[in-house]
Amino acid sequence: MNVINESGTLALSTRLQRLSEQLRKDGALVYKEFGIDFEPKWFPVIFTLHHKHTLSVVEIANEIGYTHPSTISLLKELEKQQMIISKKDKTDERKRLIELAPKGNELIEKMKPAGKLSLQYWKK
Repeated sequence: MNVINESGTLALSTRLQRLSEQLRKDGALVYKEFGIDFEPKWFPVIFTLHHKHTLSVVEIANEIGYTHPSTISLLKELEKQQMIISKKDKTDERKRLIELAPKGNELIEKMKPAGKLSLQYWKK
């Protein structure tokens, strides 16, 4: 037995972190099974923009419950992957508005069958 396992409840956060990482990996495998090139960490932003269409960075951060810096980091990654489009707000040039790019919308369409299958699984 290793030290972490022997530490009991003292290592609760470490165990939860391991569990979280395993769930993330398993989630990635589900997408891969469906032939979807997708990182699970992208889901909150992609899903939110699919439903809300256009939001500012602050609005996205509030919707997904992430800090502003974490949200910006995630948005940069999504922009690099051409999943989102960022443009300046016409009424306030300090504000950036984010929306799904065509590639992001295509991703949503690819994900729909996986989502339906997941719902069927969880209803059992």
